[in-house]
Order: sequence, then C-alpha cells, then structure tokens
Amino acid sequence: MLDTIHYTATFTISIPARTLRAPARIKQAPCAVRIAIESYREMIAYLGDRDPTTHRMLEEILASEEEHADDLSSLLEGMKN
Repeated sequence: MLDTIHYTATFTISIPARTLRAPARIKQAPCAVRIAIESYREMIAYLGDRDPTTHRMLEEILASEEEHADDLSSLLEGMKN
C-alpha cells in the first residue's frame, strides 16, 4: 500500500505507507518542495519573455511553493522543540 503526497498539480510522490509515519513524511516533504521550486524556476527561465501569461502564472505558483517551503521549515523547527 502506498500513501500519496500531493505537492502541486504537476507532480506526485508515493512513499510506502508502512515505512514512514507522519513525522517522517513531514521530514521528507522539503526535498520534494525543493524539486518543485527548482522545476518552476527552470520553466520560468526557459520561457523568458516569450509567453508573459504563462510566465506570470508560473511565478505565482513558484511564490506559493516558496511559501510552502517556509511553512514546512517552521513546522520542522517546531518538531525539534
């Protein structure tokens, strides 16, 4: 059985349910968020000024992912204490 963790509408990561519990899943999440952030940055760079609408949309998604990364960082920091 796999638990599915959705980070964005563009990709999904599946982790075996019996190997990770909630705290471990949270600790794994920043890696996936970093991958998403880097992917959006690459897409924005690739587009350049050729498609301003898509460029703007990707920048908004990137901002959301960066906010998500900050939230996860805060959550992990709180788990240490």
